[in-house]
Amino acid sequence: MAVEPLPSVKACRKCGQMKSLDSFNARQASKDGKQKACRSCQYDATKKWRNANPEKVAQYNEQFRPYAARYHRANAQRISARKAAYYKQNPEKQTERSRCHRAKALEKHRERSRLWQTENQDRSRANLNAWRAANPEAASAQVNNRRARKASAAGTHTKDEIRALLEAQRFLCANPYCGADLRIAKKTLDHKRALACGGSNGVENLQWLCKSCNSRKNVLSMDVWLERESLRAHARRAA
Repeated sequence: MAVEPLPSVKACRKCGQMKSLDSFNARQASKDGKQKACRSCQYDATKKWRNANPEKVAQYNEQFRPYAARYHRANAQRISARKAAYYKQNPEKQTERSRCHRAKALEKHRERSRLWQTENQDRSRANLNAWRAANPEAASAQVNNRRARKASAAGTHTKDEIRALLEAQRFLCANPYCGADLRIAKKTLDHKRALACGGSNGVENLQWLCKSCNSRKNVLSMDVWLERESLRAHARRAA
């Protein structure tokens, strides 16, 4: 007589929703090998109990800590491999978890980061240069926003906004007398009205220029700079 296969879904005892068996933790005593409540409901119930019983949680942690330390030492490679596999499968969850954790202890993380950078200056510099090379728009946004904060300038912008600005310029230098291809030439993000002259750091005050054009513009106003570029272009044609 054929044995009917176990169902692939079941109802959670807590929320009543039908969920796949993958949504339930294991329980050997059950017929289907799963807990009666789904993983989400168990997590919520555990979190509620921990918040209501901080003394019991602290007592348990104190008793459990020596065992946990021994277990981690004995299974270090296994734990590392399991964490790496989870992070790879759930990058969004891990990013959000890291963000929340840093927000709760921001100054502690900053101090730890400063200490690591001080002790590993060469490695830190190499990591930063590699990140900037791989993320030029994000690096430009970071640098400009920091400059704007120091200058107490209004406005801010994101890497997505300046990436869209670059695409709107069709990857060409904003100088009408240049038009260099910024996919080849080194590009720099310029404030049309310089921060030193009271300009905003919003995307509406930004433009992408090649490095040579940005060096010539410096803190000049757009009118003065374009007039000089026009004279320079006429002189080049006349030569």
